[in-house]
Amino acid sequence: MNSQYLQNFDFTKAEDVPCKKCGANVFETVVTLKKVPANVSPTKKPAVVPIPIFRCCACGELNQDYYQQS
Repeated sequence: MNSQYLQNFDFTKAEDVPCKKCGANVFETVVTLKKVPANVSPTKKPAVVPIPIFRCCACGELNQDYYQQS
C-alpha cells in the first residue's frame, strides 16, 4: 500500500472491527506456531514459523476473518 496514502488517512474515521462473539473492539496480538516441513521450506530444512493472530481482549475469541486454522 502507498505509504503516502496512509500518512494522509484519518484513522479516527475508519470503521472498527468488532469481535463476532462478544462485539468488543479491542484485540491483542498473540502468536501461533506452524511447522514447515523440509520439502516445502525455502531453506530445505524443517522450520517453526510464528504466525501473529488477533485475540479479543474481552472474551478470548480468535478473529476468524484474519486467522484460518486448518
